[in-house]
Amino acid sequence: MRLLGPDQNWNDAPELGSSAMVADQDTDNLMRIHKGLRATRKPGVTLARYQESRIRHFHATPDAYMAAGSNKA
Repeated sequence: MRLLGPDQNWNDAPELGSSAMVADQDTDNLMRIHKGLRATRKPGVTLARYQESRIRHFHATPDAYMAAGSNKA
């Protein structure tokens, strides 16, 4: 097992191979996204129209089923 420090890149773990490059890019993107989320005054996240609305529906459906089930008790 290799432990990386907070300032190390995933490329510092050669056992990850080419996956390390993808992880480095994702980590960099997440830091930018997190910074952008903190920069806005609006609470929450605004989802895009089509694809992300499908994600919203995916999460809302089980919530509706669970809410309906708890009302029967």
